[in-house]
Amino acid sequence: RRAGWDVVRADGLRPKDQTALVARERFDVICLSASCDVLLEAMGSDIRSLRRASTNKAVGIMVGGPAFAQQPGRVALVGADATAVDAREAVLQAERFLGDSARRW
Repeated sequence: RRAGWDVVRADGLRPKDQTALVARERFDVICLSASCDVLLEAMGSDIRSLRRASTNKAVGIMVGGPAFAQQPGRVALVGADATAVDAREAVLQAERFLGDSARRW
């Protein structure tokens, strides 16, 4: 929000409700966090569902949290586009993604 982004927090929603939300509203970037590696397989499935449902077919998916901090290669494992170690870096990554996306249009 400090960087001027409109932010919707959906951390209390179940994955199917998050998917319904991205099917109703346009998001440029979706950020997910994982505290441990136990749920990475489910996260990959959730990311695929979010991409399929998104009204923005060029949506960027960013992941973060302890499960990615020590092993950033897990980004590819779950099918995300980027990771960030903190909120400041997340803003930079999202801005880079949108810059790349804008050039594709």
